[in-house]
Amino acid sequence: MESKTKTKQTDHPEVVSEAEWLVARKDLLTREKEFPRQRDALSAARLQLPMGLGSPARRVRCLTGVRAI
Repeated sequence: MESKTKTKQTDHPEVVSEAEWLVARKDLLTREKEFPRQRDALSAARLQLPMGLGSPARRVRCLTGVRAI
């Protein structure tokens, strides 16, 4: 009887020397440390976006009926 589940084969990273691994690891750590700074800068830029006026015809349904907001 055939198995209905297929085993997904994953690609493994190449095997390298310890020195090559250390260089790659330090590069990754640098990029990981930079990521929060980039995210914070993006969040700050988002906060600086100008506000837009809402549509005066916008209506929402609530417990007391339909209201304009």
